[in-house]
Amino acid sequence: MKRVLACVDRGNPTGKRDYAILLTVARLGMRVQDLKDIKLSNLKWDARKIEIVQHKTKQAASYPLLDDIGWAIIDYLKNGRPQTTSPHLFVRHNAPFEAFGTHANLHNIITKYTRLAGIELPSGSKRGMHSLRHTGYSDNEGFSQTAHHLQVTAL
Repeated sequence: MKRVLACVDRGNPTGKRDYAILLTVARLGMRVQDLKDIKLSNLKWDARKIEIVQHKTKQAASYPLLDDIGWAIIDYLKNGRPQTTSPHLFVRHNAPFEAFGTHANLHNIITKYTRLAGIELPSGSKRGMHSLRHTGYSDNEGFSQTAHHLQVTAL
């Protein structure tokens, strides 16, 4: 996963979005539909949580807003997210700038960066975003959690 994330060009708006998406799915094991459903109001900065109702189970879920994910989201919101009235955190970067469609599985995002990283997946293996849910990508693979709190004003 480290190689995949390293291939994301965070110097452009789409790269900022893709990095935040990949990091969130890999670190938190969040389902793609739940990721697409995150609204700005689900980000609880003071509590350092992402609070959602899971699409599949209809149960409330609370995910930790880890420092690396928080900073990636902040970078995306401040420097990458297009001007839009959409309440969703992650939006399309082609007009119209709105939430991803119901049938968008974001497969193209993971495929693009897996190829850029030079990672060949065995035939028959899972290749979409769902495959990231079980990677267990954690601190011991290159991310460290700092002790400071995210101090962010509402955007």
